[in-house]
Amino acid sequence: MKEDIPLSGSSGGATHVEDWRTELGAVLACARPLEDADELIRSLVECLRRCVWADSAALTVPSEESDWLRIAVTAGGFADWEGRLLPWEGSVSALAAKSGRAVVIDDVVLDRRTEQAARSAEIGPTVVAPAYGNGCLQGVVMIGRRQGEPNFTSNEADVVDAFARHLGWGLAVQRLVATGFMHDERWKMASELYTRVAGRLFGVTAALSSLRVRAAGPAATSLDAAIRDLDDLIVAARESAGDKVADAELGEMLRRRFLSSFASATRRHQLVGNAKIDAEALSASVLGSAGIVESWIHETVAIANRYGSTRSVLLGVSGLGSDENCGVCVELRYTGVAPGDFNSALVDSAARCRVEHQVEPDGTVVLRVSVSFV
Repeated sequence: MKEDIPLSGSSGGATHVEDWRTELGAVLACARPLEDADELIRSLVECLRRCVWADSAALTVPSEESDWLRIAVTAGGFADWEGRLLPWEGSVSALAAKSGRAVVIDDVVLDRRTEQAARSAEIGPTVVAPAYGNGCLQGVVMIGRRQGEPNFTSNEADVVDAFARHLGWGLAVQRLVATGFMHDERWKMASELYTRVAGRLFGVTAALSSLRVRAAGPAATSLDAAIRDLDDLIVAARESAGDKVADAELGEMLRRRFLSSFASATRRHQLVGNAKIDAEALSASVLGSAGIVESWIHETVAIANRYGSTRSVLLGVSGLGSDENCGVCVELRYTGVAPGDFNSALVDSAARCRVEHQVEPDGTVVLRVSVSFV
């Protein structure tokens, strides 16, 4: 599968901004995410493109269609691609999400890591980075230069990572605004405080960075330490604001995520699926185990397809025990015969998982995994 994105429509020469912290700080200081999260995200993407001397930039986000991404925001030569859908499998976006940080690709056409990824005769140096927010992958940002132009450096990749973290926050806010949850006063205060504090901190960091260029010896070492401390404070401010997400909203986000995996699995095997997912049981503790739940869904739907006597399956997700932070229980039910030798791969991948199956008197087969958080 390919992501063929032309760079030919770029602005005809990117503008390089030497002090990216100053530019980013200005964007954050002026941001009003509760009033216009879309504008914040677009400003960040355009600012990133200029700061790393890129011809083009694009931000992709998960689509309502499982296994597909949607190009949400573009800058430079990707303008004609805004709104298009791209396959997740084999994409450079998947490559970045798997790595957990920015990935530098000197030539998309020649790099064997991207054999199934974005390719175009006009794409050369590329950087892709995942944008995480509130513990979830919110999107992936990609910047590119034309073939023959200089490769991106490791320092420029670090800049892309820094912008990606703020884009993850912006996308999370955008989603919450769309659901109406941002009317919560806690979120309003947290969001406004974060954008203002982060903008001020970036301004101080930029000033110190300009002094660092002219410093040497112990003074340079002290300035490096101060800059790192300020960067840590910015991250802490973002994470503190993210902690204000209510469990109810987070539970709904996870419910939609599991429903998407279930829909994808049943569609693949041409089964009819029904689901009962208790969103209130899906607290922040479930985030670290979301991948286990999704793997379980795909694994058990495949089993139901093989051993079921009907084309119907039922998924159930509930809390484990009376304390919502104890764990999560996931069940898949179907009519048919039980698998003869049911050894889930999850047993080896996570010691906290308890896998079991049973056959009820009416012939319903129940495949169950219990994931403990304690």
